[in-house]
Amino acid sequence: FGNDGILFETLDVNESKASYKINSSFLGAKAPYSGNVTYQLLFNGEIIKEGAKEFKSVFVGINDEIRNPKLWSPETPNLYQLTVQLKNPNGEIVDEILQNVGFKWVGISNKKEFLLNGKPYKLKGASRHQDYKNIGNALTDAMHVKDIELMKAMGCNFLRIAHYPQDPAIYDACDRLGLITWSEIPVVDKVVNNKTFFDNSALMMKEMMLQNFNHPSIAIWGYHNEVRNLDATSIAHAKMLDSLTKSLDKQRLTAIAFESNIDAPYFSNPLLKEMLNIADINGYNIYQGWYRGKHENIGEFLDTMYAYNPAKPIMLSEYGAGSITNIHTYQPTLFDFSEEYQINFHQSYIKAGNTKPWMIGFAIWNFIDFQRDGREDVIPNINKKGMVTTDRKPKDVFYYYKSQWSKEPFVYISGKQWTERIAATGGNKNIQIPITVYSNQSALQLLQDGKVVGTKSSSNGKFEWMVNVSAGNNNFVCKTTEGKLTD
Repeated sequence: FGNDGILFETLDVNESKASYKINSSFLGAKAPYSGNVTYQLLFNGEIIKEGAKEFKSVFVGINDEIRNPKLWSPETPNLYQLTVQLKNPNGEIVDEILQNVGFKWVGISNKKEFLLNGKPYKLKGASRHQDYKNIGNALTDAMHVKDIELMKAMGCNFLRIAHYPQDPAIYDACDRLGLITWSEIPVVDKVVNNKTFFDNSALMMKEMMLQNFNHPSIAIWGYHNEVRNLDATSIAHAKMLDSLTKSLDKQRLTAIAFESNIDAPYFSNPLLKEMLNIADINGYNIYQGWYRGKHENIGEFLDTMYAYNPAKPIMLSEYGAGSITNIHTYQPTLFDFSEEYQINFHQSYIKAGNTKPWMIGFAIWNFIDFQRDGREDVIPNINKKGMVTTDRKPKDVFYYYKSQWSKEPFVYISGKQWTERIAATGGNKNIQIPITVYSNQSALQLLQDGKVVGTKSSSNGKFEWMVNVSAGNNNFVCKTTEGKLTD
């Protein structure tokens, strides 16, 4: 299935002990088999544990354990280095595999919270396509890593790798930099009732899992996205994939992402209850306030979605609104593609989602503006819901999220692209406008043309001053009260 021949399986992990099994498989061996498999587990270059086992078939499993493991999390992405060697009877190395591995455990609480290492943990992040301006999907490793660095800078602790397994550089970067991941296969829109479709789906799931099994960042395996035919076929398909996934991996969770149009026949189908009871997590792709409804009502909408099956946690597996960095307004409205409307939309979702423990996480759609052939938004063939542009320039909404999710101190005056704001007529030289700032600091001071406008406190990351501007240049500086951070 395209894996490296080594599966590092964590059997039981807690703060005091971690037991594991190293499963090795070989190609090209000829009977009678002889030799040894040896391994070393290192942390920061120090050997923590090592072992060996004679092999007499093409499969060898080595069980072992360590005490007081350094647990992996987005805040402390501790990685162990695993070296596995195949040696012939003379002790010569025939083959060698080196990989990073880690120890964590995940679960769901009685309150339907996501648990990381035994503690409630809110997933905060985005989905991401491997796509770049003028390049398409063939990104370099450095481009993949840069995206993960940008997500970490925004304050993310989570990535939905959608809607297909992506470059190994992504999984490696999530392990190293610290993003919990949901990895999925591309079963989208419809499940087809034939053996080939089922067999290919199972093959994709096995390949994805066995190729990426050793990555400690992976916490969730996904297999359906907005499958719209709710019938015996789609239910049988979901059950098959969920059963297969759990037979291969007993330590991680499973998820399905559903479209959330409750006016569609899907949500009045009597089979819905059965479908919602298959995966561990029911994700909902919700666009209240963009394609339908109002973003201000997202809290009530989340309650509605959860009520369909309160036995399972739900997740915002997609949500978003489009924007273009040169469209701005003081009166944002639906589908105007202004940066101001995009921020208002996301503020509503964050405010509502933070209050509901059974809504286990945020996966913004999408982290990037990405290419989508046939799309007819204000810029054709581009989905504009990103936190960054196609060439990775952060939008204002990026800094709104940084104010909510990041602990890295910062100050950011929004609307930098909006340099020409007022067309004053009739000799009107002074017009009052708002200046909005995003920061994770508690108090900020604003200066206009070198003079103090005022100092404000905020507990929600948003600061706003009303200022008088006149014709010509109006220069603003915002800083923390002691002056260490400035924009």
